Amino acid sequence: MQDCKYDYMIAAIIPCWNEEKLLPKMLDSLIAQSYQDWQAFCVDDCSTDSTAQIIRSYAQRDSRIHYILRTTEPRGGQACRNIGLQHARSAKYVCLFDADDTIAPYCFEQRVTYMEQHPEIDCGVFPMLAYRNDLREPESPVYGIKSFGDDLEAMLYMFLPMAISTNTYRTSAMEKYGLDCDAEVIAMQDSDLSFRVILSGMNYAYAPDAKADYFYRVTTDGVAASITAKSKWRSHIRLMRKVAEAVEAKYGNRYDRLLATYYALVIRKIGINREALPSLMQLPWMQRHARFSRLTKLYEVTGIRKLWGLFFYPYRADVIKQKVIWKQQMAAKRKQLV
Repeated sequence: MQDCKYDYMIAAIIPCWNEEKLLPKMLDSLIAQSYQDWQAFCVDDCSTDSTAQIIRSYAQRDSRIHYILRTTEPRGGQACRNIGLQHARSAKYVCLFDADDTIAPYCFEQRVTYMEQHPEIDCGVFPMLAYRNDLREPESPVYGIKSFGDDLEAMLYMFLPMAISTNTYRTSAMEKYGLDCDAEVIAMQDSDLSFRVILSGMNYAYAPDAKADYFYRVTTDGVAASITAKSKWRSHIRLMRKVAEAVEAKYGNRYDRLLATYYALVIRKIGINREALPSLMQLPWMQRHARFSRLTKLYEVTGIRKLWGLFFYPYRADVIKQKVIWKQQMAAKRKQLV
């Protein structure tokens, strides 16, 4: 694969919003990299705390760190990532990081080395450890590893084999496949980008012998933690529509039962509100599947929230079985990586 002309090897895009407490740890981990040919674009989503001052102070210390203020609509992490991608077009490789996480000192070196050794791939996937308080937590998940034989199957069970920050892309491949960030998806953003990578035809590969190089701090606030908020339903419905349309366009009805499982899992995970019901009922996939359509209409009439358990019931045993397998795989891999 031929890369376009580039000015430096790897760029990190980091959306930032009110991250004054944790952002310095991410910036310190960038400066501590063993690999030197990098640039970082910190896109400030109009923070109201000292985030801007922190980035500017680091930029004065290290010219590879850049402060960018979002001045256009829409707002949000996805929009900021897209702004950063525009600034990073002269990089050979690009990563999408988060401001409240950290990376290992060998992160860029490991990723660039693997991509250089495998010029045939568009995207390399690297291990990421999630944690709340301690990296040695045995139950916390690992992302960026091959956990299922079929990545799309894993995604439809809502197990993330990859996430936004596990991936390193050739900038030329992102342009070739039109891979940017959907600014209208304001929740489950890792799922959205992962589905798009898997379904796009992009040639991606898991780095088989890679060490964990990204550390994701699970928080009780932020986008992921507020997934059930009523304001997120428009985003959830958009993602549900996109996933069903993309899967059916590529595979026909091959994944139909797993799509039903996915829809049931999303509804069970995030709940629903009456305001969102008309949009949910208009989803083409919901309309074509009589059982889902009937339950939705029954809820519209009765308002009995427990009806949503009936969505999930036919898939419960299979999901529980798969979740046990997934957790066992995660625990075994975590022991190897920590």
